Amino acid sequence: MLARSVLLAFLTLFVFIGCSSDHMDTPATPSTSQLEISPSDGAVDVRLDAPITVRFASGIDRAVVEQELHLISELDMMSGICPDSSMATHGSMMEVMADSMMMRHLDDFHATGIDFQWNAAGTECTVQPDSMLEPGTRYMVHMGSGMTRMMESRMGGMGDMGGMGGHGTGSMGDDMMFHFATMDTSDGGHLGHH
Repeated sequence: MLARSVLLAFLTLFVFIGCSSDHMDTPATPSTSQLEISPSDGAVDVRLDAPITVRFASGIDRAVVEQELHLISELDMMSGICPDSSMATHGSMMEVMADSMMMRHLDDFHATGIDFQWNAAGTECTVQPDSMLEPGTRYMVHMGSGMTRMMESRMGGMGDMGGMGGHGTGSMGDDMMFHFATMDTSDGGHLGHH
């Protein structure tokens, strides 16, 4: 029990250091033999038509993934337009990563519409936003704790999910959050495929 407490304290410290604003600009690949995600955590200049690809080491429960995976735009978080006036002040992406109530709110009311396409084995999911991504914008891919628990159950041997990357902290310690930023098209850059 003491070893687990020490490990959790170390992971919490690592997460706060690893999720600094510098980290948001430094490409890193949260890839293990269990999970790979693209765009990688910290990726920048992501095309506006880019899908999110999630690869699993073995077949998983598609319904759980489709319920627990959300794409959240920083612009949508900061817009000030919220159907729940008690939650109108959302805070930054960094702040919400430790707030389970706020993350549920963002998932329910501010997530980008997405479509899931699976390979036959159920080991690869292409998540396609229902419209072009916004230019020069940070996005969060949020994988809820139900998804991480299912992955641990199906793929086994994962222990603490911190070994898979992601940045959930505090009450969100079982969740995974990955971040990327889209290309800035203000200088006339390409929006995506023509």
